[in-house]
Order: sequence, then structure tokens, then C-alpha cells
Amino acid sequence: YILPASDRIDKLEHLIKTVSALKLEKSALRRLFVLYCPNEELALNLAERMHLSRKQKDIMQKWARVSVSIKDFSNEKIVKRYVYMYGKEFCRDRLIIEYAIEKANYTDLPAQLDLIERTGIEKFPLNGRDIMQMAPVPEKNIGLILKKLEQKWVESDFSRSADELKKDAAEMIKILADNRCLL
Repeated sequence: YILPASDRIDKLEHLIKTVSALKLEKSALRRLFVLYCPNEELALNLAERMHLSRKQKDIMQKWARVSVSIKDFSNEKIVKRYVYMYGKEFCRDRLIIEYAIEKANYTDLPAQLDLIERTGIEKFPLNGRDIMQMAPVPEKNIGLILKKLEQKWVESDFSRSADELKKDAAEMIKILADNRCLL
């Protein structure tokens, strides 16, 4: 056999019905995911058994790794974070999958998909050059500093300005200069 048995046929049927009723794009990958609701390990196993492409395998694993709820996609701030961190395509697919897994009534789905589409993708206001201009920093630490700054920026709902982030970066550079850990 290629695939293990699944007891989630009802969820697959709900996905097919939802996609058909709303005239959404069909996706074999979404169907496979809903049929097994895999964790990352099973997602990888299924991808290998089905000889999926590397991109498809990565998508399956990402869907398995990122936990969402249907109500998350009614909150503009959360949607903005998800779109920034994962992209619109991921958000659309993961929301549709969640409706199928929960066997939820899809009346709110069109509005939530529209919110995803309308959400602009923010641009992080700093880059490595900005950090290097502040002080001599070893290259390996620039990425760490940027990652920490980006995390703060996302947690602030993208409200921290470049100047505020540069102040945070200066503090981080000082911590590194004092041989203390940023983590």
C-alpha cells in the first residue's frame, strides 16, 4: 500500500463540499493534508511516499507545524502577522484546511479569505547594513540581531519605528560587546 488508512473521510468530504460551494481552487495537497491531519513527521512521511516535490513537502510540513484557529482569521492584527510571517497563499490554504478539520459552517470563510487578500505585507524597516553602520559587529551576530529586532517589531503589531528598532539594536550590540548573551 502507498497510504495508511484514514478515519477522516468526513473531513475530506467537508473540504470538497466547501471548496465546491464557494468555487475555490481545488488542491490535492489540501485534500491529502485534511485526510491525515499529520504532524511534521507524518507530513514528511506522506510527502516521501507520494513522491511530492520539495516545495510540496515543505508546504505540508509548514501546515503541520503552524497551529491556527478559524477565529484567528477574523482578527485583523493576527491576520497581518500571519500574512507577514507565512504569506497569503499559506494563510488561505491553512484557513480552508482548518474549516475542513473542524467541519465548520463556512459562512464566514469568504469574508476571512477577503481579509487575507486585502492585508498588505509589511516591510521590515531595517537591514544588515543599518546594523553594520551603527558599530562593528561580527557578521554572525548581525543575523541574530535582525531576527530579534524583527520579532520585537512583529510583536508590536509592526508599530515600532526604524529609530526605535535602532535603539534596541544599540542595546543588543552593547550586550554583545560585554560578552553577554542575547537569548
